[in-house]
Amino acid sequence: MESKELIEYIKSQINNGVSKEEITKILQEQGGWADKDINEAFSVIEKDKQIQNPEVEKVEEKIEQFETNQTEQSQQPEISEKPKNKTVPSRLGLLIVLLIAILVAVGAKWYMDYYTASEVADVSEMLEQVEENQEVKVEIVSSIEQEISSEELPSEYEVKADGVYYKGELIEEADPETFKALNEFSFSKDKNHVWYLEFDDMGRNLLLTELEDADPQTFEVLTLWYAKDVQRVYSSLEYHVSPIIGADSKTFITIDGYYGKDKNNVYFYGVEIKDSDSETFVGLGIDVQYAKDIKNVYHREKLIEDADPETFKIVNRQYTKDKNNVYDWGKIVEGVDPANCTAENLEGCEASIE
Repeated sequence: MESKELIEYIKSQINNGVSKEEITKILQEQGGWADKDINEAFSVIEKDKQIQNPEVEKVEEKIEQFETNQTEQSQQPEISEKPKNKTVPSRLGLLIVLLIAILVAVGAKWYMDYYTASEVADVSEMLEQVEENQEVKVEIVSSIEQEISSEELPSEYEVKADGVYYKGELIEEADPETFKALNEFSFSKDKNHVWYLEFDDMGRNLLLTELEDADPQTFEVLTLWYAKDVQRVYSSLEYHVSPIIGADSKTFITIDGYYGKDKNNVYFYGVEIKDSDSETFVGLGIDVQYAKDIKNVYHREKLIEDADPETFKIVNRQYTKDKNNVYDWGKIVEGVDPANCTAENLEGCEASIE
């Protein structure tokens, strides 16, 4: 059965440009999700898209019909600009255009009726009608602005007049004016606090937890697994966030998403890789989780014994090689010639079976 948290996570990764294959790989290897659950979650997302398309088409048809009618009218009242500096999804943008169009149509009709009527209405009545129209316009714009604000947050969050809510529960001391989600799912903050999502003791439900001592003014999310502020570096592994003891925030950078390093040390998922050389440490590809420095080669956080950093190459995620050996997930494959092991000839990477 699909999980709501799983669906939201996949949506956030799709919005960040991550491919379906990479999302599936992360969920399988790091989250322990079954293929059935992952596929069901992707199916739900695809169905949501299919349901949304007909509604968008209906709105577009209404806008097109209105534009046709407008070409037959000689004058239009001035309309206010839509709110600036807002990030509006396409569907909501069409809704705004349609609402403004309706206002223009009503205004134009009133304008023509007023000047073609056999009897001129009283000036006071005209002013009263204008004021009523203006009040309606203000109410519609205000409603649109509230809808835009809610669209900028993941669905679990809701900003109301009395505060910010997560899954219907009030977030204590959260400031509605400065609250925002940092990576659409895991982290959020306002001017005074930083929060993250953490599994409960049963490992099933996500709870919003304050990241104590974090500095919201300088806090930033680096990757799905790393974040930092002016004082600390944080590791986010399986929805548990903790400071990396000894990490230097000023010099810390991420490498291929999984790895990170500062001026002194190298880390994999926040765990220090002993005896690694930070100055020369480089990743060998975000999809393979291999890295090396001037002395050693690493698969994830583990040292590949006797591997030669200078000639080490990636064949695919499973097989690698150097001038001396072929490696299967970091372990030497005995009796195989590295020259025969290529991406086009994976059989040349396998140990022969006698």
